[in-house]
Amino acid sequence: MSRDINNNIPLYKSIYFDLLDKISNGTYEKGSQLPSETRLQEHYDVSRVTIRHAIELLEAENYVTKGSGSGTFVRNTKNNLQLNGLTSFSKENINHAMSSQFIKFRRIIPDNKLVNLLKLSPKEKITRHDRIRIVDGIPVGFQRIYVPDKVVTLEESDVNSETFSLYSLFEKNNIQIKGADEVIDAVTSEKIANLLETQSTSPLIYVERYTKDTENRLIEFAQIYYRADKYQYRIHLDYM
Repeated sequence: MSRDINNNIPLYKSIYFDLLDKISNGTYEKGSQLPSETRLQEHYDVSRVTIRHAIELLEAENYVTKGSGSGTFVRNTKNNLQLNGLTSFSKENINHAMSSQFIKFRRIIPDNKLVNLLKLSPKEKITRHDRIRIVDGIPVGFQRIYVPDKVVTLEESDVNSETFSLYSLFEKNNIQIKGADEVIDAVTSEKIANLLETQSTSPLIYVERYTKDTENRLIEFAQIYYRADKYQYRIHLDYM
């Protein structure tokens, strides 16, 4: 197969992630037909049940659709951003080649908006760091993150690392994340588009994230831009 089977996860999930990689990188383009179950079974050297399980997972995630007796076709090539769970960018892309490009780090005295938002006294300091997120060699997101010093004291040396994860740092400092609220919009920004190596007029998914811990403190305020040609938001709604 095109990459090694991950022995830490079930076979069908390893195959699911491998097929998803090929859909995301354009090996299987939108509208194209996947190889038959028999060919996939031979390629991955697994049972047909395992192949079907992997394809069913792709179908559940809206990446492929099964035609009536005519095979399986690629329906969507964008990565899904799930709205039913909070996780770090690193964990979201654990099965991809993921890296970060550090842009800037500053320790600042916040303006009135941030003071009120983060419930700070006027002279309390916060850190702000900017990073570009890169998946499989493609810049897909720009993040600007604000963290109060009273929550955790960040230094530039912490953030200026390809493997830095804020949520992992929270865990190491016994800060338990309760959850987050997100506000989502569609925007354009020539400056951000240039950073993400896409056309200046290309649409971007803009997300404001407000993350709280179990003590109900706002521990992170994030402004995130995703390339709309690489990501889409997927929401699950339960009937009430």
